[in-house]
Amino acid sequence: MGASTPPSQGASMLWIKAALPLDERGVRAYRTAWRALLEKTRQASPQEVQRSLFDHLYDNLNVLDAKTGVVISLNSILIAAYVFILTPSNSVPAADLPAFMLAVSYSTVAVFRSLLVIWLHWSSRANLQNPTAHMRALIRLRTKRTIQFRRAWTYTAVSLVALVILIANEFMLQNRLDLTWPAVAILLAHHFMIYPYDNLVLLAHKRWPAIPLEGIQLPARCRSRWRKIRRALCRRGQRA
Repeated sequence: MGASTPPSQGASMLWIKAALPLDERGVRAYRTAWRALLEKTRQASPQEVQRSLFDHLYDNLNVLDAKTGVVISLNSILIAAYVFILTPSNSVPAADLPAFMLAVSYSTVAVFRSLLVIWLHWSSRANLQNPTAHMRALIRLRTKRTIQFRRAWTYTAVSLVALVILIANEFMLQNRLDLTWPAVAILLAHHFMIYPYDNLVLLAHKRWPAIPLEGIQLPARCRSRWRKIRRALCRRGQRA
């Protein structure tokens, strides 16, 4: 992605917020790209563009609802598995306790985040009176729910990995591994990746548009490119 492309369009180096219209400029660019796609296939009137984009957005929201239901069901199974681990002795060994607490809390957080995704949203009377504003609201709603779903998915994935490690440590290794520091490391790394990482990348690109987001590849060229990002963040701090 070159300097002329807004960071709101997402890039390969972003993770949770990749390929999402994150601001008003991104929403406008998304609508323009959709109109161009229709014009390539047929002569599309403005009404056809709006109608097809409405259908597309509602289909996307339906997909999110369906996938979120799968995430909730999977976390229900994971929580039941954690209860099963507690059943034999009604206690968790000290070596397993940090990983156990991480796994249970992550599944719980994933369920709560999934509930935010499937929160019912009905179009208001004001939305129905202004199709353009309604379309922008739907795009922003899809972006918000996509971010929530991706974060819930990562919480579920970490919880699943923690369950596998717990089972291996308890039933195969007889609790010989102390999972305290691995659990802390996973917690810190995960929260950095799903919260500050994308924001720092977008902030650096906004401050220094010459940094090509897709051009930063790890680990091949990470040193020189990340030095540029670090300098950009320092300059932003000095000028703030």
